[in-house]
Parts: sequence; C-alpha cells; structure tokens
Amino acid sequence: SLGYMNPLQKAKLTHLLARLPTTHAKLRRGDVARVTAFAIKHAGTGAREVVDMIVLNILHPLAYTGANPEREAEKDAARQEEGDQDKSSPSKQKIDMTSAKLVGLYLISDILASSATSGVPKGWRYRSLFEAALRSRKVFEHLGRLEKDLSWGRLRAEKWKRSVGTLLHLWEGWSIFQPANQEHFLK
Repeated sequence: SLGYMNPLQKAKLTHLLARLPTTHAKLRRGDVARVTAFAIKHAGTGAREVVDMIVLNILHPLAYTGANPEREAEKDAARQEEGDQDKSSPSKQKIDMTSAKLVGLYLISDILASSATSGVPKGWRYRSLFEAALRSRKVFEHLGRLEKDLSWGRLRAEKWKRSVGTLLHLWEGWSIFQPANQEHFLK
C-alpha cells in the first residue's frame, strides 16, 4: 500500500511547487532541495500523490495559479519574455510557461537522483511512478508540441529541444527508465 498524504501535507507540497521560480536563472539550490526533501520524506506515504502533483506542475505550472500570490506578476513576466509580437492584444498573447515547465523537469531529476542515493526505504519507488506518470500523462508529447502552440522560430525550438534532451540523456545515463520508455520520451 502506498499510503496517502493528509490535506496539510498536500497543501505544503502545493505551496512549495507554487513558489518555485519560473525560470532556471532564478532557481536556487534550496528551492529544489525543499521539494526533494519533501518527496523523500513522503516516499512511504504519498509517493504516488507527490508524483501526480509534480507531473501536473509540468503540464500546468502552479506558479501561474492562485496558489502563488505573485501569480499576476509571473504571468506578466511570461508575456513579456515572449517578445513584442503583438502588444495591441494581451488576450491573444499566450503565456510562455516553458521555463517553469523546465524547472518542473529539474525537480524530477533531483528527486530521482536523491531517491537513488538517500537510502530511504521505498525511495526507489519514484523511478517507476515517474516513469508511469510521464508516459500516461503524455508529458513529453506535450513538451514537444509547445513550439507549435507558441509559434516559435527554428532557433527557439532547437534551444528548447536541447534543454529537454539534455535531461533525458542524463536520465538515460542513470538507467532510470526502461529502454522502451526512454526511447518513447526521446521522440
């Protein structure tokens, strides 16, 4: 039995995820370490929920929701970074949350690395749980569609593919996932 987190623990994880910086540039070691420590601590009771919330945070970063008091500032910053394509209509501008999504992937990386070395019983569980969740929630398909959804140019699209690819290759080196799933994620 995997156990479940209580509402307070869920609220704490939501709080930690919502307050993660939305760009790698602003990311501090402590930001990631706090979420990883939480995940490792709850490996026995709530690992599945931890994985669900962290994967959901990639698809829909919590920093852009009401869970983050700075939400509007984050949204404005994400619109600005998109460049000045069409200032006349802010509603037409899609919010570019890709940096926050990448931060979400770094979290997974850190949890996988830490759970492998933490010596915490049941820490290994995160490998199979993340593997299943990334596949079933079609996370990498979603990340691969962003260049079209956000109408990026070739250079921006290549930079994005490199960023995501770097992490996938890192995981491949760690032999985290079954080869078939690793291949699937890389496509």
